[in-house]
Parts: sequence; C-alpha cells; structure tokens
Amino acid sequence: MSALQWVASGATSTASPAPRRVTVTVRADPRSGRLVRTAVVPPRVVPERRVKAQAPGGNGGIALNARVEELIHRAANTHGVDPLLVDSVIRVESNYDPYAVSRKGAEGLMQLIPSTQRRFGVLNAFHAGQNIDGGVRYLKYLIDLYKQDFRLALAAYNAGEAAVARYGGVPPIPRLRTTFTW
Repeated sequence: MSALQWVASGATSTASPAPRRVTVTVRADPRSGRLVRTAVVPPRVVPERRVKAQAPGGNGGIALNARVEELIHRAANTHGVDPLLVDSVIRVESNYDPYAVSRKGAEGLMQLIPSTQRRFGVLNAFHAGQNIDGGVRYLKYLIDLYKQDFRLALAAYNAGEAAVARYGGVPPIPRLRTTFTW
C-alpha cells in the first residue's frame, strides 16, 4: 500500500531562523484499513532570549514560551481546571512537544485522539491553542464525569473511558499506577 505524503516548509520569521519542514504521511493501517496520519518535525532549538517564563509551578526545569503558558492559563480558567493539573497532563502526555504523535494516533500537546478532537471541536491538533482548549475541556468533562475523582479522571484521560469502565477503576497498567500530585 502506498502512503500519501505532504511536506510543508515553515515560513522564515524572527521566531525561527530557518524554515522547518513538516512531513505529514497518511497511510492505510494494515490491520484496520483506517487512515493513519503521522507528522515528522525536525527538532528546533529555542533561543534563550525567547524563553520568557517557566512552566506553571516553576519546577521540573522545562522552560515554556510565554504564549503557551498563557494558553494554558486561559483554557484552565475558562473551564475551571487547575492550570498546574493541565501542566502535569501536558508534561506526561507530550513533554510539551506540540507535534507529538503517539503510536495510537494521539496528537499534539495534550495528545488528543481523532475521536476526541472531533468530540471537542479541535480542527487542528497541532495548533497549540486548539489542542490545549480541547484537551482542557475533555479533562473538565472527565473530572465532572468521575465526580472530582482525579485518579479516575486522569486514568480515563490517558487510557480511555472504556478502560476505566472495564476495570471498574484505574486499569492495571503500570504507567497509571503512579501517584498524581500537582
């Protein structure tokens, strides 16, 4: 089977000294026959002068662009979610890589799968603002669904609502057996 590739060169600006090539590949999954989209983005070095703020909470040593921090705070405040919780989810899901794509097809900073993107109106999962807003709305939905039980809400965010329902709680997946603090 062949794959369809789309290559885009980013425009040169003061934010990035050289154009970046994003390669997006769409192919049919051999098992399911569904179309699978993957994006490959070369790493980019962020100049020190562009870093204006630390991640919410200031710990962990991950420096953020002030715009991403503002997007987190705006979405968190709009939807009534703690910005430090949003920061924690982004760190775990993508480590602040806006072009992250998981093996399961989750995309962007908050690692939204295509069905969740559609459910919460995210048209472009690689757009930081849309991804964060959709991810925070989904997180708020889960927090309300599980009646403020953050362990279940975070387990459902990571492993899926069906997995939490199937196991009647946090699924027995090693990565979910950690204690969440924020």
